[in-house]
This record gives sequence, C-alpha cells and structure tokens, in this order.
Amino acid sequence: MFPLRSSQLIIVCIMLMLGSLVAKASEQGVVLVREGTPASVIVIDAQRSPAATASSQLLVAWVQDMSGAELPVMSVTEANLDQMTQALSDQGKTVICVGQSAWTDRLGISVDDWAVDEFVLASKSDAVVILGRDDTRFEWKYDWVPNSAGTLYATQRFIESLGGRWFYPGEENRDVPRMSTIRWDGIQVRTKPYFPYRFSGRGNRWYRWAGYGGDGDVWATRHTFEQTYDWHKMFGKTRPHYFSRGGKGGRIGFTHDGVVEEIARQAREYFQSKRPAGKRKYFIVGANDHLVGVCPCDQCQVWVDKTRPEKGWYSDYIAQAVVKVAELLKDDFPDHYIVYLAYERYTLPPTKIDRLPSNVVVLLAQSRLSTMSPEGRQAFVDLVRAWQALKPAGIAFCRYYTFGTSIVPVYFPHHIADDIRLMKELDQTGESPIIGELQFTQMKPDADWWFRLNQYVTARCLWNPDLNIDALLQDFYRSYFGPAAEPMGTLYDLVETAYVQEPGRALYDVEMINHIEQLLSEANALTAGTLYQTRVAMMADRLKPLYAMREKITSGADGQVDLEEALIADYAMQSFPNRQLVDATDSKKKAEMVEVKRQNHQGHKALYFNGESSFVKIPTVKLPQEAYTVSAWIALDRSLMRRNTYEKMYILGPQMYDRAALYIQNQRLTLLHRDSEGNNIKLIAPPLEYLPHQWYHVAGTFSAKNGMSLYINGELVAYDVSVTTPPDKGYGWLMFIGATGVKGGQTRTAGNFEGWIRNVHVYRDELTLQQMSEMP
Repeated sequence: MFPLRSSQLIIVCIMLMLGSLVAKASEQGVVLVREGTPASVIVIDAQRSPAATASSQLLVAWVQDMSGAELPVMSVTEANLDQMTQALSDQGKTVICVGQSAWTDRLGISVDDWAVDEFVLASKSDAVVILGRDDTRFEWKYDWVPNSAGTLYATQRFIESLGGRWFYPGEENRDVPRMSTIRWDGIQVRTKPYFPYRFSGRGNRWYRWAGYGGDGDVWATRHTFEQTYDWHKMFGKTRPHYFSRGGKGGRIGFTHDGVVEEIARQAREYFQSKRPAGKRKYFIVGANDHLVGVCPCDQCQVWVDKTRPEKGWYSDYIAQAVVKVAELLKDDFPDHYIVYLAYERYTLPPTKIDRLPSNVVVLLAQSRLSTMSPEGRQAFVDLVRAWQALKPAGIAFCRYYTFGTSIVPVYFPHHIADDIRLMKELDQTGESPIIGELQFTQMKPDADWWFRLNQYVTARCLWNPDLNIDALLQDFYRSYFGPAAEPMGTLYDLVETAYVQEPGRALYDVEMINHIEQLLSEANALTAGTLYQTRVAMMADRLKPLYAMREKITSGADGQVDLEEALIADYAMQSFPNRQLVDATDSKKKAEMVEVKRQNHQGHKALYFNGESSFVKIPTVKLPQEAYTVSAWIALDRSLMRRNTYEKMYILGPQMYDRAALYIQNQRLTLLHRDSEGNNIKLIAPPLEYLPHQWYHVAGTFSAKNGMSLYINGELVAYDVSVTTPPDKGYGWLMFIGATGVKGGQTRTAGNFEGWIRNVHVYRDELTLQQMSEMP
C-alpha cells in the first residue's frame, strides 16, 4: 500500500543520525581541488552499490572539467578501512564518501528505511558524505531497470552546489564553471522526491540529471497485457471464443468464459518472471488503443453504459475484469499490482463497483494541457476525487506531452508548477495517494528548445512541488545565456504568456514575430565572442519557421497560383443533373451521391449529409507530390460537442482510412496524407467552436518546399514549415466527399459528415493566404 503523506520533508538539515561526526564546515569550506591538484579522494564500495560507481564516475568527470584535476577513486572494505583511514589522514586528503560503504557504516548511517531516491549531503572539515538509498541494480536508462538511485541524485545535487548546471540534453549544453581551486560550502541537505514515480522517455543521463526516475514502472506492460502476450497469435485458432468476433481481428471479450482466468495466469507468470522488480510489480488489464466498440453479446453489453458521457461508456466493462483478476492474485502477490488504465472511453470511474481491491492501481491518462482553463482544472479535480473515492492502492498519471507538432512554442512552466502543486494537494487531502506520473512524449527536433525545458521543470516540480519556479527559471537564464539573460528571459516569458493567454493557441502575428527577432538580435550582440552566442544562435535557428510564417502572412499578390490552370477537381454544386454531381473542370467526371440531399442553405446551393450514411463517391483524385491544396465550404447541422470525441468527421476522405484527408476531430481541423513509408503526415489546427448552420471555408495546403498550412475563413490557423514529406504516389487519393472509405469495400464508409458541404476544390499547387481569403 502506498502511504498517504500528510507532510513530507523536502530540504532539511541533516538528522542527528550522523551524530557529532557531521559538523558545520569551516568558513573556508571543504577543499576538493587546490590549484589544479586533487585535495580529496572519492571512496566507494562498488560491490554494494552500482549506483555509487556511476556516481563516482560522474563526479570525477565534472570536477576534471571544472579544474583539470582528476580525483582518485578508492575502494573501501571492512578489511582495509582502518589502513585507508590512517593513510588519507596522513596525506591531509578530504574523504568524499559516495554511496554505502564500510566508511559510512562506521559513521552509523543506515539507508534501509529511507524512501525511494532519498539522499543526504553532509560534511565536516575533512569529510564529505554523498549518500542515498540505492537498489542493487542500476541502469542509466531507468525504463529498462527501474530502481532507486539516491546516491546518483545526491551526486548531481552536489555538482549543482559547485555551480554545475545541465538544463538541456547534450554535452555542449552543460554549464561547467572553471576554477583551479574547488571548495564546497558544506551545505547540510536531506531530501527525497515527493512523488516516487517520475518517468519520461528512455531515461538517459540528462533525464536522471533533471530528476526523473523512481523504483517502479506502473506502465510496465504498456497499454495492456496484450503488448506482452499476443492473444491472437496464442489463441486465435485454438480458443476463438475468447474474442468478440472469433479468431484474428476481434477484440478480447472480457466477460467471456476463461478470459479472466487466462489473464490472471499470465499476470502470475509476469509477476514471477526475472524482470527487474520495478517492472514486474505492475500488470495492466485493459484494451489496446481505440476501443470503439465492445462485443455485442449480452454478457458484455450489460457492462456498457452509453447514457454516461463518452469517456465512461466502457468503464464498468474494463473494471469488472480488472477487479476479478486482482481478486485472484492479491493473496499470493500482496506487493504487486493490477493496473486499471483510465483511458479513452473508460477514463471515468466505474459506477457498478463500490470499492477497488487493495492491489489495484489506477493509471489516469490526461494531457497536461487539459487543466489549463479553470473549467478543465475543476473537471480534473472532480475526476481524481471520483477515482480516489474507490480507494485504489494509488493513482498515477500518464501525462501527454504530445504537443511538439506546432510551430507555436507550447511553453508553460508556471502552469506545470501549478498543476503539480495541485497533484500534491489531491494527494494530501484525498482518500488514495497520488504516486506520480509518466510522460507520453512526442516531439519534433526543432521543438527541443522549449519542450525540454518543460520536461526539466516537470521533473524538478515532481521532486519538490513547492519549488520556486521563478527562481529556477532565473537561474536557467543566467546560467545558459550569461550576459543575454535579460533579453532571453523576456523572450521565454513572452512565448509563455502568448500561449497561456491565447484561448485558441493562435499563431503569432507579425508584431509578435518582430519582437522575438528584436530580442534575439539584442541577445546576439550581448554574447558576441562568447560560448553563449552559440546558444542564442541555436534559438534563432529553431525560430526560423516563425519568419517563414511572417512571410506567408505578409506576402502579397506576387507569386500567386493561376487558379484555373492549377484546378484538378471542382465540385461547385451549382447544379445536380440526374442526381449526379459533375466535376466542373474539363474532365466532367461524374460523382455518385448516396443518401445525400440537395438543399439551399443560408443562400447557397449545397449538399446535406446526415452524419450516418451519406457520402459522395467521386472519381479518383490523385494528389501531386510537389504541392496541393484541398478546400471546401462547410456548415454543421449541430454542435460538435454532441458528437463522439474520438470520431472523425471527414470533409474529404480517401479510399480507406488515413491515406489522404481533410477532417474535423474534437473541434480540430486536420490535414493528413500518408507518405511512401506508411507514416501519417498531418497538421492539426487549434480547437475552434464551429457554430451550427454557419458557413466556414476550410482549406489545407501542402508544399514539399514550404510545409503544411491550414486555413479557416481565409485566416492562417496552423502552419508547420518542417512538414515537407510528400504523399505516397500510390496512395494519395481522394475518393469521397463527406466520408472516408473503409477497407473491405468502397461502398462502406465511416466518419460521415453531418451538415452541408459546397464548393469542393482540389489544386495541384499551394494557394496563398490572399487567395484563401478570396475563395468563393
């Protein structure tokens, strides 16, 4: 059981367990290096702590970079302890005890009851203690071997106390102070992370430095146990009754005979495997991504409730399996956990269960952006409280950090700090503890300058939710940009304010881009001839897409596309002879209308789509690989809020899913095509409240030179200059208006549009903003 924390020690003076041996350092501090010569020795016991070995190597490297001196490392044992003590005393060397050893044993320090990653820094005039709770296994990539590595975090904090900083990945981004003599001020620190579960990415050295880690992986089996055990391969032929439609391709029927017992058997096998302890403790019971439907049999459907909000449709269906599996295992594995992944249409708590078993942990999937608004914050609180009322052993979060595809920096350190303080409040006042979070990340390379800083802030706040975020950021500006700290701090503050205050997360206007350019120019002048100038130049390079966007916004009539020459398909919908829609270009190709009504709407001839079975099948329109534009006028019949959150509503769709499309999902306009390697290339606009019955002109453009753009009513709403991968010449085909085809038959459709569509155009070139604003 994860204990509740009514209060927690974050930074305090070293406890009395060190006794009189730990005293305040002299005013001169503890000397580690004197005039480029080692004045100290690192003492470790590699057999007792692999983390201590890694920590000593880290400390040696940083001290050498700072001073040029290479500190010696000595192994201590019970057998050589007295001899080593006397020899080092005779030499006048300061002893740096890194990790548990015979030396720390003699000091009477025991870490047996310390928390995950807890550590202590302590000193006296001739001794330094760098010590934490360490597991017997250690890997830098903690997602492979989750473990407690307190000594490593203690060493990193020690290096920071000497002035070392590392805010971004890459050796070139380390801030290493240069000095021939290194003195340590002898701070007395004992600290532990407030949240023990702090996962992000693959856990390389920089992630450890930021503060990620922990000794368990709640997401060990990823989305579900099916990531570890391929049920279709194992049982598709021999036990087809396990599946909703029988055999390969169907979903597991979680109420079917023998299913729960088989899941429990696999969980038992998993718990007894040779995986690292931190990974084998957690086993997720749930469906894979995109659970769009449940087996239609009565015993499954009784657990489905579509009278609830969409995010609760399948909660009871998943929960009943979680509970049964947990009950089968709790007596034999009291310190192992079955995980309910609260995700998609089973995010809300179940309603047919009063209390979860004591060996169930909830992993709640939530975007960090979901609490940006007051309404979103309150909804998050209500959701967590509802889950806590079921008294699971603990609640962790799968935080989506998948906002790296937009040209606008999604930078919000103050919101991160506020959000994690809210997690602490929910932990301290709720009926079940909050144990931390993992980050589900997706980032483009050019976004690293703001994305990584978000991650750094997150890790530091997960360690200490009461962290002074402004002090942290000021330290970053000073350390990373030196004399340009002021203009670069202003730039970061500017992009944060712009993102947080703009409800639609709109693209920057020309004035904003000009301001950013001015700040970078000022920073470049202030850092001329220094190493900081390289970092300013990196920032300027990352922000070049803003200048391309400024050019797109301000470009005039020069270079505009010849619309008549570029037109590939034109379904203007001004007339409908013989119930057919005819391409107005020279091709005169006829399209087939299926359950589509011809109507006048708001003064325009249009086609009405019922949202269920209506579509227009058009002759193949192949998108050029160099550049194209797709556009249409649309009007919705009702608010999008009444539609399913996960349902796509296609304006233009391909012959089958995800080949080439313009669609709306969750109020976001999206342009998509698939490249020759099968990757979905897409651009997603910020949410827009499409008012029912009102006409909107929507358009998407692609250029292998200029990237992707999205327009609504002639306004540029999304742009990414880096998205230049062309569509696959074999699959980039549009074949439907108001729907998309489904694999297995071209007359089967999905994602049907609900409302009116008119004036559908496809061009073999990238139209300009001015042309978009003038589209009829």
